[in-house]
Amino acid sequence: MCFIYQDSSTFKRLSDHTASDLIQPLFDTEAFSSFTFATRKAPTCFLGTIGLAQGSKARYPGETVPYERWIGGKPINAFSLYYANCGGSIGFGTNYACDVNNDTLYLNTTSEKYWQFEMDGVELEDVKIAVKSQAVINTVKDYIGMPKKFLKEFTSKYSIPWDGLYGAYTVPCNATSYLPDLNFKAQNGILTIKATHYVYTEEPLPNGKCVLDFEDSQAFGFGPEWYFGLQIIQDYCVGFSWPSYSLKGWPPVPLPGVISFTKNSKMGLC
Repeated sequence: MCFIYQDSSTFKRLSDHTASDLIQPLFDTEAFSSFTFATRKAPTCFLGTIGLAQGSKARYPGETVPYERWIGGKPINAFSLYYANCGGSIGFGTNYACDVNNDTLYLNTTSEKYWQFEMDGVELEDVKIAVKSQAVINTVKDYIGMPKKFLKEFTSKYSIPWDGLYGAYTVPCNATSYLPDLNFKAQNGILTIKATHYVYTEEPLPNGKCVLDFEDSQAFGFGPEWYFGLQIIQDYCVGFSWPSYSLKGWPPVPLPGVISFTKNSKMGLC
C-alpha cells in the first residue's frame, strides 16, 4: 500500500523502518483499526507492508489492535483477502468480502507462527503424491514451493526446462491452455490452482517465454515443504480467523485458528 502520510493526522513514526496509522473502515458501525507496518520512504509518500498475523505474534514496536468483530457476545479476530488482475480487497474483522457459501472449505490451522494447515496429497494430472504434510500460505512469496522430487517429476513429464539466465523454469506463454490444474487434498476437501495462475503471463521474458511459478522449497523456501504464494488468493478469496470462533454457522463455536477458501467469483469481473 502507498499513501501520503502528510494528509493523515493519526500517522506515527515508531522507528526508522516502522510506523503506525489508523485505517478507516467501510462501514460506520465498525471500529477503526490501528496497524503497524514496515516502511520505506518515497519522495512524497510511505510505502507500507502490513503484516497480517495474529496480534499476539507482532514482532515490531508499537501496538497493532486485533481485528475484532463481536458476534453473539464473542470476539472474532479475522480478516479476508482476494486478488485479481483488476484489483482486490482486504476485509478486517470479517470474511464478508469472500461471499462464503456452502462450497466454502474450512481448514483448521496447525501452527501459531504461520498460516499453516495439514494436507493429505497433491496431484498434477498423472503426477501424484499421497503424503501427510504441512502447507503454509505466505503472500510474500511469488512462487508455489514444493519438494524437489515432485517438482522434477512434473517438469520432466512436460519437458519444462530450467533457464539458468532467469533462474526459473520457463514455458511457452500459451502453456496455460494445456498444463493441468494443481490439486491439493486438504483435510475434508480439495484446493485447486489453475495454470492461468501458476504461469506468470503478465510480463513475458525477453525470449518470449513465461515463468512457471514453481520452486524447490528446500533451495528457495523458509522451512515448510509446501507453501503458497500469491496464486492461492487469486483462485480463492481466503479468510483467516484465530484462535477463537469460526465465522461458519451459528452460534460461534470455540476452535483453533481457521482458514476459509471460497472460489474467487471476482475474477470473472476482470
